[in-house]
Amino acid sequence: MRSDKRRMRPMGIADILDETVELYKTSFALLVGIAAFVYVPYAILERYVLAQQVLTVAAKTSSMSGPRMSDLMLMLGTLVVACCYLLATAPLLTGALTYAISERFLDRRVGILDSFSRVLSASVFFKLLLVIVIKAVVLAAPLALIVFALFFIGLSAAGGHVGMGIVLVLVALGLAGGLTAFLLLLRLALVEVSIVVEGHGIGHALTRTWVMMRGNMIKCFVLYLIAWIVTGVVTWLCTSPTEGVIMAGAATGGHAPQAVLILHTLIGAISSTVLAPVLSIVTILLYYDIRIRKEGFDLELLASELDAKTAAWSGPELPQEQPAPPDSSAGA
Repeated sequence: MRSDKRRMRPMGIADILDETVELYKTSFALLVGIAAFVYVPYAILERYVLAQQVLTVAAKTSSMSGPRMSDLMLMLGTLVVACCYLLATAPLLTGALTYAISERFLDRRVGILDSFSRVLSASVFFKLLLVIVIKAVVLAAPLALIVFALFFIGLSAAGGHVGMGIVLVLVALGLAGGLTAFLLLLRLALVEVSIVVEGHGIGHALTRTWVMMRGNMIKCFVLYLIAWIVTGVVTWLCTSPTEGVIMAGAATGGHAPQAVLILHTLIGAISSTVLAPVLSIVTILLYYDIRIRKEGFDLELLASELDAKTAAWSGPELPQEQPAPPDSSAGA
């Protein structure tokens, strides 16, 4: 078991990755149980039902009759339902994982029901839902510049009058939009954590994460990049064989063995469920690392404070924002 002193000290990138592995191993059943609530139904909807519909459309496309409008509308409806499902469950998954990981990092006992109960309170769920929508809009706005640039480049190419100066300006706009969206993603990385862990409102949480991430964006980028690479590679290795069979079936007339579809669904559900907590763990550890560095956050002091407080809801009250320690050099 890891010592409290090891957990309380500021962590570098390697320390956070090491602690991620430790938290994942010691809380595997808890975190996978939370993630399964969201990803198992989604895998059935997206990897089985939608795959069946794609194969049906592909089979009819290769035939003389062609797909019916009802088939296309059914496939579109499934996509809409899947997106709505993710939007509705994103606050649940994000909040429950955030709460559970935070509690485990603080060496407190927590269960799956405790985690969901915390998030299902109106004061947390609707804040999370709204802030996820706000982040999506904020990130989509600069990304729209990329779409705008590609659209006008294509339009100019189709018209046969593509000026190099116009192309360069549009490419610059697209790159600026992508870079802005990426920087905003990093700068707002801790907003959900601030809502769940500290109980802040949306405005305070946005300001809080903006201030906390100042000077920590490169560290966040490296951690996220490693997490994305690991989860992406593992997911690809797990799902690419069955996905290849399904795509080959769609390309050759829409035929794929039913056993392959079922296996693809199972593999997708398991891989998504098992890998979902990784990025959340990294984010929580980064949050506490920043608090330790900037605010002199102390887990032992926190534990004694939490035991002395009365919870405002069914779960224990979580750590609040602490003032930054005074600069010792100021009095010199």
